[in-house]
Amino acid sequence: DSVTILKVAIPPTNFLANDTAICSDETLLIATNKAFSDYVWSTGSLLSSITAPVGYYWVTVKDFDNCLGVDSIKINLKDCTTYFYMPTAFSPNADGTNDVLKPYIAGRIQRYSYSIYNRYGQRIFTTTNTNQAWDGTINGTAQPLQTYIWVINYQAKYEQPQLRKGTVVLIR
Repeated sequence: DSVTILKVAIPPTNFLANDTAICSDETLLIATNKAFSDYVWSTGSLLSSITAPVGYYWVTVKDFDNCLGVDSIKINLKDCTTYFYMPTAFSPNADGTNDVLKPYIAGRIQRYSYSIYNRYGQRIFTTTNTNQAWDGTINGTAQPLQTYIWVINYQAKYEQPQLRKGTVVLIR
């Protein structure tokens, strides 16, 4: 007797995304990264994807060669609390410490504007990018040691708009 092997089918693996984190009021669409003939999710769903809150989920799939595979994903809870802190001084002297001025802001920021004013009330820096910082220059010219005024408007998801103002000392 003899057997002829025409194909060696490898069961499906690693077809879900890596573990991730979401805020407590969010859900995540979980889907496989390729198509299969059958799906059975830990939730009982037979669809190709599910929408899920924080938790641990797995799916058993059957590929088009009738091979079964199982993969899982853990959706962790992340801290989505809004935090705000603005330094009171900075030293843009290229030493790698406190060389730029920007607020430390965390949360689900939806609107943001940040401006710096000199002692004459002239706006010398402005941005709507939460990652952009002031480097202590105007058009490439280093600014003198003095007190500057900052104004920040922001709004986090589900929160009221915030207006923050203060001063900062530029130290050389």
